[in-house]
Amino acid sequence: MDNILYDKKVTCLYCEKMFTSKHIKTSALRIKKIDNDSCKHFEGTAIPYLYEAFACPSCGFAFIESFILSDRKKENIKSEYIDKLNFRGDYCSERTILEAIRVWNLALICAQVSTQNRTIQAWISLRIAWLYRYLNNSVESKFLTMSLAHYEYAYINEDIESSKKDILNMIFQLNISLNDETNAKHWLNELYKLKDMKLVREAKEQLDELRETNKSTA
Repeated sequence: MDNILYDKKVTCLYCEKMFTSKHIKTSALRIKKIDNDSCKHFEGTAIPYLYEAFACPSCGFAFIESFILSDRKKENIKSEYIDKLNFRGDYCSERTILEAIRVWNLALICAQVSTQNRTIQAWISLRIAWLYRYLNNSVESKFLTMSLAHYEYAYINEDIESSKKDILNMIFQLNISLNDETNAKHWLNELYKLKDMKLVREAKEQLDELRETNKSTA
């Protein structure tokens, strides 16, 4: 895979030490299909989701680039994560899907202890779900449910005005992925309020398809 990877220079958000971590070359990506919840499937072995989260080889802190850390958050990270970390693996080289899941899980823990906003926690949970989907592993549904809960919390409690439509649509799509007709219908009603009729029409078609599928398998 050397021809599709490159060394990306990264500065740890916690200890501020610089390290290099493998990353996928954009030119190597060939999208095969996209699922309703935006999970992309790629031709060949180029899967960018394996490398979007970083784990510092010096201190063990795991993160994505959109994390925001204050001094107070760093104090909490030290007591609740760094001091309790008993294994600091080196995840900066080529990763398997399982290794990537490990890094993403560490990033999710770090997001929680550093109180990153819920949209970030939802995004991380969703990436873990997608990697389990690549493995055809039923644990996927656990992380889809977790992502959904974070997105719902963000929609109700956080300032998401600039991304409201995207988050609302993702909430609907995750309910479709989780085969939840009742909640999908509720969030379809919320989508109506955006007055984006193309989006509403597509969502209604998805809900109708889900209903028909459930009827045929009942």
